[in-house]
Amino acid sequence: MVSYLSGEDFKKVRSIQKELSKLTGSQKCLVDWLPHLTVGTGITLDDEQLVRADNLFNEATKKVDGFKVRAEGFGGWDNGKGAIEGKITPYVIYLKVEINDNLRKMFNILKQQVTDGFEVWLPRIEDYKPHITLAFADLDEVGYQKGLEYVNSLKDFSLDINISHFSLTECYGMGNMESVEYKRYYLS
Repeated sequence: MVSYLSGEDFKKVRSIQKELSKLTGSQKCLVDWLPHLTVGTGITLDDEQLVRADNLFNEATKKVDGFKVRAEGFGGWDNGKGAIEGKITPYVIYLKVEINDNLRKMFNILKQQVTDGFEVWLPRIEDYKPHITLAFADLDEVGYQKGLEYVNSLKDFSLDINISHFSLTECYGMGNMESVEYKRYYLS
């Protein structure tokens, strides 16, 4: 579950992703994902469960108003949870997002009232560390180091992101990680 970036925020993040792709060779973020903030654990739904989940998502939108979050600073993981030997690397470069009361509230509502009630396809998010992924999956160790050097040189980069929705995305599986937006839920 994600909240997609739009407008200038989208363009600025996409620009960094393109530069990282040139430096590192990693293209997964450019090809398979649109810039987004993860706001909930990825759940697995069959057609019958989708109706139930849709109702729960609609109820959740009534409990959260739109809000802003600040994205500033960069980080990386060399032990990403989605890693699959030979298919998906453990390296991730991301833009940090400051957690505020509204973001925490939205995450907790989605977790407690929706995602905790369904199977997941990646480990459940227990320690929420909001971020916007800039490179992952096909990023190797050398590219990871080059990419971190690049993003850490962007000293004054920040965004104030409008969070007006969350989206249920359809992902085509662990070895693939390709996704499309299935349905968008607008906050009240």
